[in-house]
Parts: sequence; C-alpha cells; structure tokens
Amino acid sequence: MNFRVYLKRIKNILAWFCPSLRSVFLLQATGQKRILGIWDFRKSPFTVGEFLYFQQVSVIIREIYQAEKIDIAMLCESEKPARFDGGMDRDNFHYYFSKYLPLAFVNQHLGSLFIFDSSEILAKYIADNHDRYIVFPPYKDNENGELDDYTQYFNFVIKYYSNYSFLPAVNCKKAVLMWAYYFLSANMKLKLPVIVHLRNVNAHLYRNAFIDAWLEFIGYCERRYDVLFVMIGEKEEIDTRFRGFSNVLIAKDYNTTIEQDLALIQTGIMFLGTTSGPATMALFSDHPYVIYGFQTVYERLSYGQQLPWATPLQKLVWEQETTEKLITDFEWLYNRIDREKWRIEFERLAGDAAIKLKKHNN
Repeated sequence: MNFRVYLKRIKNILAWFCPSLRSVFLLQATGQKRILGIWDFRKSPFTVGEFLYFQQVSVIIREIYQAEKIDIAMLCESEKPARFDGGMDRDNFHYYFSKYLPLAFVNQHLGSLFIFDSSEILAKYIADNHDRYIVFPPYKDNENGELDDYTQYFNFVIKYYSNYSFLPAVNCKKAVLMWAYYFLSANMKLKLPVIVHLRNVNAHLYRNAFIDAWLEFIGYCERRYDVLFVMIGEKEEIDTRFRGFSNVLIAKDYNTTIEQDLALIQTGIMFLGTTSGPATMALFSDHPYVIYGFQTVYERLSYGQQLPWATPLQKLVWEQETTEKLITDFEWLYNRIDREKWRIEFERLAGDAAIKLKKHNN
C-alpha cells in the first residue's frame, strides 16, 4: 500500500473513533459534505420505532453540519447477525430484514444505502472515505456519551429542540406520499381518513392496546361521524372483530409495506393509537394525533408532560385508554381540526397524485 494512502487511513480511523480529533485531522468546511449513519444489527434491534428515532437524529445532525445527503450503512455480520429482541432472531433474520428495509427510505435526504457483512470492511470503507463524512454513532453528546439507543436518541432530539426551537422533519419520499393520497382518495368514500395503529403483539403485553375499548369506541363513531378508520400494522395485529364495522378499512388487505403505512400517517386527517413503532412517525411531526400509553423512559421528559415541540392538535396520554377517554379525546381533536380546509388541500394533493401516477403508468 502507498505510504500516503496508509497514513490517510490511519488518520481517518483515529478521527472516527475520536471525534475530538476531527478538527485537527479534517478540513470540515470543504471535506465533510455527507452524514454517514451506521446501523449495527449487533447492538440495535431492527424495530420500526428504533429506526425512526435513528432517522430523526440523522436529519438533525445533517442540519447541524449543513450536510448535503445522509448515507446509511447497515452492518449485518453472519456470526452474530442481530440483537435477539424486537422479534428478530437467527432463523428469521432475512425475512425481517427484507420486511423492514423500506424504513431506510423514510428519509427525504437519503443518499446511498450500504449493506456490509463485515465490521472490518465497514471500517475500511469509513477510513478510506472519512474526509467526506460526519459519522454517527459514535456521535458524542456531552452529557449522554455515545448515541446508540432510542432513549439517548430521544434525549438528543429534546436537547436540540430546547436549543433551537426547531425540529427538522423526517418525511416519506414524494412517490410514496403520492401513493398514499391516491390510495386514501380511492377508498375513503367521502369520509375523513383517521389513521389508527394499535399495538397488539405477543412481546411486552403490558404495552398492548386495550382492544375492547377501541371496539366500543369505533362502534360509537360508526353512525355519528363521517370518518373512516384506516387501520395500519401487521395483519396478525388486527383483531378480526374490527372487520364487522362499516367505518373500518384494513390497510394490510391491500398488502401495504411499512413505508406505505407511515405515509398514510402523514396524509390522513389525524392519527390515533397506542405507543408503538409506527406512532413514532406522528411523534416527530406536526400532524394531529392522540397517542395512549406513553412511557416514562426518557431522562428529559417527566411523567404527564407533552413533547416540547407538540402543537395544540397533538396530545400524549400517559395512561391506558378507556372507551370514555377515546370518545372524549377523539371529539376534542375532531372539533378543533379545520376539516373543510383539510379536505380542500387533500383533494388538491390527491388530484395531483392521480395525474402524476397516470403519466407514470402510461
């Protein structure tokens, strides 16, 4: 190897492991124009919520450094492919990987996506290209150390907002949002689409939705409100009793991907649900929502608090839902949304989407 290339690699390896040396080794103003986010399956479970936290931090770091694009490097080593939680294990790793890979594209600033099967090859790539990148993790937060899990990610987001009173958005790609407008327009039947996700899985049962309360609530709304409850999430999460309502549409009956489910959250009139991975998409947005069963696992958020960036049309409920509370909170939000203004804007965007999709199909 050429000595100069070898010296550059040593310099970049040191800068990767010791962020404080970057100002010494690297020309920040001219060299580092992209963010490189590393998703290491050995350390992080490949869950919807965890990856959306990762995406939110990536767009904040992009904003801090005024970077051009965000590249994502996924490290999946064959000997230890994944942390064994979040539903993933050695036997179903490739199934989960292909199923949740679209989460990488829920970022309007995404540049390149890399998949590495060796930490040595990843280290070599970073060493050879480090002068073009801000790398995280490790990204050092003075108070919390390395940002490498969703709790620290969340605290980092709150700290950034407290300093700047601004939160850069994580958005689905335009093409997927066009699909969502077209899909809802074709299925809502003059009703207002309310996107719903109810956590209902075998792991951590205490976090699951109280399904009986939701059944009673949707039955109460069936002939009282001009809304269509569009239920997203895995097929196995959907209680079959919801199919008996005329005001319910099951998104997975149309084989939606996780990326499409998240786009529906962005395009419906409001989001209702329990604390879950998909609900994270609403948490970091300005979209109207009510979310139940929020957890006190964040150092920078005390019990009962609302998120510091929450709008007047966003509400976290820290207790489990009841039928009465679902009705009260829904009516609170429904009556505060300018529904006519929303419908006019939705029809405009859905019309644009239909024209563009028709041109694309032709």
